[in-house]
Amino acid sequence: MTKLSTLVGVTFFVALLLSACSAEESMTQSSTNQTVNDTKNWFETDLNKTNLKILDYVKEIRWNDAIVTNGEKGQIIEVPITLLDYITTTNKKAKKSNSDDDSTKLNDYHRLLFTKIDDKNYKCFDLQILTNENNFDNLDKNFNYYSIKGDFNGFVTIYDPSKQKVNSQEFKDGKRPIHKLTDRMDESADCTYLGWWLDDGTFKPLFLLYCTGTGEDYGGGYLGGYGDNGGGGGGGVGGYYPTPTIAERLQERIDETDLDNCTKDVLHKLENLTNEGDILNMLERFSPEGSIYDIKMSIGSMKYPGDLAETTRSATSYYVVNMVFDENYIKGIGNTSRPTDLSVATTMAHEIIHGYLINLMGENQACGASGICDFPTVYEAYVQQKITNNPNIVPAEIHKEMAEKYVNEIAKTIQQFDTGTTVGSDYPYQLYLDMAWAGLSETAYFNKIYPNDKTHKNFEDRKRILNRFNAEKLGVTYGGQTVKGKPCTK
Repeated sequence: MTKLSTLVGVTFFVALLLSACSAEESMTQSSTNQTVNDTKNWFETDLNKTNLKILDYVKEIRWNDAIVTNGEKGQIIEVPITLLDYITTTNKKAKKSNSDDDSTKLNDYHRLLFTKIDDKNYKCFDLQILTNENNFDNLDKNFNYYSIKGDFNGFVTIYDPSKQKVNSQEFKDGKRPIHKLTDRMDESADCTYLGWWLDDGTFKPLFLLYCTGTGEDYGGGYLGGYGDNGGGGGGGVGGYYPTPTIAERLQERIDETDLDNCTKDVLHKLENLTNEGDILNMLERFSPEGSIYDIKMSIGSMKYPGDLAETTRSATSYYVVNMVFDENYIKGIGNTSRPTDLSVATTMAHEIIHGYLINLMGENQACGASGICDFPTVYEAYVQQKITNNPNIVPAEIHKEMAEKYVNEIAKTIQQFDTGTTVGSDYPYQLYLDMAWAGLSETAYFNKIYPNDKTHKNFEDRKRILNRFNAEKLGVTYGGQTVKGKPCTK
């Protein structure tokens, strides 16, 4: 009887324990479901506040497969997403590996990552996983913010659209590899584009998503990351580092190999101006939008005689802009002197904005059906785009605004280049404004403001602008304008 009572008691205790465990699991699942529902409701109510471009190309958001984890950085909600058919994201890491060898090909997987701000609000991040693992399961709940699987090889990137910051982390066998400082500083910036692969194997980008930095200037590499175990990190949401601006990236990506020493010196001086004077800040002030590309600078012959430089998109790479400076101009062929450094600096600043506009708008839109990508065509296309995007603003006001912005930004840069002193909040000197205005001399707006009409009130200003331009270009006094810059030795 005692044995039977004991057996009944044990059986009852086990049943009670199992029931309690089941109830606890049920409560945990219920809590998880409520968390996901709350997140979903916020997301769908405040969709416009997330500011994630990738959402326009999402086929499915898998809320039923959401992954909820808790740890040092608080509660993290990850929701796997599927992109539209044929849409993908890629960057240099992926493209280097996208060969015929499937073992090295990097595939992209995506999730939305949410963190809670308060009882009613969340922050939304774009999470991208790149890996060559053919059997990678994006729905695997064991692969999450706080847990990286021990055999994972690839890259995890988290992008914060509200702060325009990115944190990217590489993993090898679930651990973060230790890179030498020199290796990290030698690595170039890597930018992720959304687009699709064409039948011929080339990638057609639609737009830039974000860029990651790897050098010490950008936070010493990947110090805050995804996953608490394996790699030994402390989570990534609190570990973001500032992402370099478009202009900073561009300045790193100028290939000067084919320039002569004198022209290289001008470029280096432009790059190393302090404060607001350098080309970095010139571009940021002119237009902070845009995407990353490489500039290949060289010296050669011109398609159209008389042009000082030609800037076009490379025929072999979507990401390269070719910038060719006229050999006759740079070497002063047919003249007694070479152009002054002020002339070359102005031309270089002008062409960098030229290339920036081509890349910003896309070649088809910037150059039109004619395929002519000279500066007046590209500049006018950019202004027309601004007019189209601002129907409530009088077109003449946009023409005026863009011309003044172009002139002021170039003038500030070349004034500091020439004088060594920043302009600050002051207005640039007239001499440098004239040099900048000369860059617009073939545009319709310039010829409207400064018409070639001796009876017009601005005709003398037109003469002064063009004479200043020619004096620096030829390295001699021209039309009463004496040379300000210094020519290279011929």
